[in-house]
Amino acid sequence: MTTEHPNDNHRPVLLSIGLVDWRSTLAMAALIILVVVTLLLRWQQHGFGRAKVTLNGTVILSVEVAASDSTRRRGLSGRTSLPEDMGVLFLFSEPKKHIFWMKDMKFPIEAIWIRDGQIVDLSYGLLPPSEGESPQVFTSTESAGAVLEVSAGFIEKHDIRLGQPVTADVDRLGGLR
Repeated sequence: MTTEHPNDNHRPVLLSIGLVDWRSTLAMAALIILVVVTLLLRWQQHGFGRAKVTLNGTVILSVEVAASDSTRRRGLSGRTSLPEDMGVLFLFSEPKKHIFWMKDMKFPIEAIWIRDGQIVDLSYGLLPPSEGESPQVFTSTESAGAVLEVSAGFIEKHDIRLGQPVTADVDRLGGLR
């Protein structure tokens, strides 16, 4: 025994003029929601977060936070400059001697290596590679859980020294607060 819905006779007409049944509409809405959620999650995973970093209680920087593998790999690569009052804060799950390189860098920088809320090392004169040259590789002399990249000359201008305190207020993609 088959049962027919009273509107089944109208179904071919509705389909022929472009109207679809509720199941198709629901499936399309679910697909759109899935795509939007996927894009948002990928953006959060690959996008830079934001933070305010305070060095030695007086020097305040607005920074981008690189806390995912993707953002740490990208860093400052490909950019043409870094404003003096900005930086990039690289966060890691555990302190160790992390290795950085100057791939696709176009300007010199400095690095401030941080562990347990204080500066443990400073790197000066990190130069971009010349045409056809391999990128410079650098690391700290001490284990670090975070690295702050700043424009060249920042460390001397602001009298940044080993042992000074560092705090960060991270609003997305980071472990510091």
